[in-house]
Amino acid sequence: MAKWITRFVWLLLVVVLIVMFATSGMGFQNQATLMLVSGALILSLLAIATWLIVYYRSLFRHWWGWIIAPVLFVFSSYVTQGAIPVKWSLCSYFITMLGLVCIWATGLTSVIFLWYNDVGIRIVGWSSAVIIWLVVLAWRIHGNVISLAFSSLGRTDVLSPLWWISPLFPIMMWLIPIAIVSIIGHSIRILLWELRTE
Repeated sequence: MAKWITRFVWLLLVVVLIVMFATSGMGFQNQATLMLVSGALILSLLAIATWLIVYYRSLFRHWWGWIIAPVLFVFSSYVTQGAIPVKWSLCSYFITMLGLVCIWATGLTSVIFLWYNDVGIRIVGWSSAVIIWLVVLAWRIHGNVISLAFSSLGRTDVLSPLWWISPLFPIMMWLIPIAIVSIIGHSIRILLWELRTE
């Protein structure tokens, strides 16, 4: 049954991509129609990604499978911000949609990865250290990064000076809470195992 559903989901993905291709060049006069179509496409992509990640969950038990979504999200974020120029507007549209799916996929794959791997303490430690040192480095280069970040909000005409660090914050907002829950869960699992063996 799961195989047939997965085949249908792959087919649905092809249909959604065709619809994205067809609607990307359409100039919607009505803003509500544009939001409705975009929302339907995003929800469809999120549902498709969720099923495929759960079905192919054995891939994300390994670090090389788990890291795919964060890397794609960073790439799409750089394209969206303009750090990586893309001349073809349709390609930029696809990559923007990819970023929305990848940040959702980062959370799901992190849950799967940390369910099978007791590395939550390492992830919390390394993630915190990386963020702190990157913020310190950005502060030394650009000055007050807090006011700089607020002044860059909503500015799509100019590339933010913090473009190189900004994609990491959404990733860490997923990773650190999930890793903390993972630490608690694995600790409870070990405690129950100890109680059973006594």
